[in-house]
Amino acid sequence: MSNSTYSWEKLKLGINSSIGDAINILNQTGIKIVLVVSDKGLLEGTISDGDIRRGLLKGTNIEESIYLILHKNPLVVPADMKREMVLQLMIANKIQQIPIVDSTNKVLGIHLWNEISSRPQTRW
Repeated sequence: MSNSTYSWEKLKLGINSSIGDAINILNQTGIKIVLVVSDKGLLEGTISDGDIRRGLLKGTNIEESIYLILHKNPLVVPADMKREMVLQLMIANKIQQIPIVDSTNKVLGIHLWNEISSRPQTRW
């Protein structure tokens, strides 16, 4: 799982939030994804900066529901997936973030390209 200097929890947003709320998270974290979750912490979908841009170009405004631009079936991985497989998925799908979920689709974390693609540090 990602051991970021920030908490991946800051990427979470409730399903009843606005597009403006998603923009705020993207601005605050500098990560290009928002994890949209239910009250129980289950992943409902993701929103990227590109999803927001496309929504705005279609005339959606920032006060409207994130549900209008939600990517409902994002690529996710289980916590026990090996680093090499996660890297292969990221490369094959041309993505830089993959949410980590359990068998009930509860969000456990996120893999970030800039962290997972760097060589593992060896301890001396």
